[in-house]
Amino acid sequence: MPDRTAIDRLVVLHGTDPSRWSRALHPVAGPLFPTDLRVRHVNLSEHDPVKAHGITHSLRIEAVSGDGPCTLFLKAPDEALYAETLPADRAREVFWRPSGYDNIPGHARAIAASPDDQGLLRTDLRPGAPLILVEEGLQGTRYADRMTGLRADTPEAGIRRDSAALAAHLAAIHAVAPPGDQRALYARFLRDGLVIPSLRLIDGAQRFGPAATSRRAAVEHALIAWRITLDTGPHRLTRIHLDYHPWNLFLAGNQIRVIGARLPGYGDPADDLACLLVNHAIFGAIGPPDVRWAHDLARRSLVSHYIRLTGDDRIAERLAPFFLKRLLVFLSPHHYPDIDAGHGAWIWTLAMSLMTPGTPLPPELFP
Repeated sequence: MPDRTAIDRLVVLHGTDPSRWSRALHPVAGPLFPTDLRVRHVNLSEHDPVKAHGITHSLRIEAVSGDGPCTLFLKAPDEALYAETLPADRAREVFWRPSGYDNIPGHARAIAASPDDQGLLRTDLRPGAPLILVEEGLQGTRYADRMTGLRADTPEAGIRRDSAALAAHLAAIHAVAPPGDQRALYARFLRDGLVIPSLRLIDGAQRFGPAATSRRAAVEHALIAWRITLDTGPHRLTRIHLDYHPWNLFLAGNQIRVIGARLPGYGDPADDLACLLVNHAIFGAIGPPDVRWAHDLARRSLVSHYIRLTGDDRIAERLAPFFLKRLLVFLSPHHYPDIDAGHGAWIWTLAMSLMTPGTPLPPELFP
């Protein structure tokens, strides 16, 4: 079972009483919000209702201060699907996120905390204390809503504008390389950012259709082969988000804010680009036929702007394995239980076409 002790303890102590929650949050309000923060409403639903696919237990809190209304979330990483339930697993996630988030332009701010016996949140964390993340809520339109809301008559100018803003944000993230041994760090990224997340998805899904065993073997062998092929790329090491998908992106005018950056926070920019492109590819394929052009335009525009801003005209050669990793998410019934058998078979066929190292994306996926 996932450890939700910290959030559950606060709910038991404070219920939905705004004054009790205001007092509980006061010790952590300073770093993230004005100290006159006053809670107005606590949403005790199981998960953030606007995110259908996720594995973080969240509590949404609406508040107000002298600066106006604001939202914050109490979050507890829930990795029970992958049997990562040791205190050390949770501590690794919670302690990395505030510093990792600070390193990503436009990322929501966060702070690690723990409730004391009175239900007050503390930042002077004690060994063995139950941990949670207090994170600011972001204003703006979630890009997933823009993407799934595309219609046959959606103006092209709006699609191009969104793609240009996302490309500029990605270019800003990827403009910085982490210090240290680039070869060792890139090797760690291939291990911790490509192979291990893919294996976790395989373990969590427990199925790839009737030929589950042979499919699993094919994917796992392909990942190792791709890892060896990609190991020529330490010079490509940059800061990356590592989970740059539409549910983590918020648009406010031409500004992009994000949530959900993942460890280790650096790697190949192809990972971030693939994460966004694959969503347009899938939703373009499984959505209404008269909207496919809009997803195609979004992908072409994003790539065009990104390459123009970064000069990375070799990125196409490295996208396939990261597409493969993201396709495993769509094949997981835990993340996308509403993918029907027919579209699941199409996704699997696409995944198989990307398993040979050196394989480029087919033209219909990459402009």
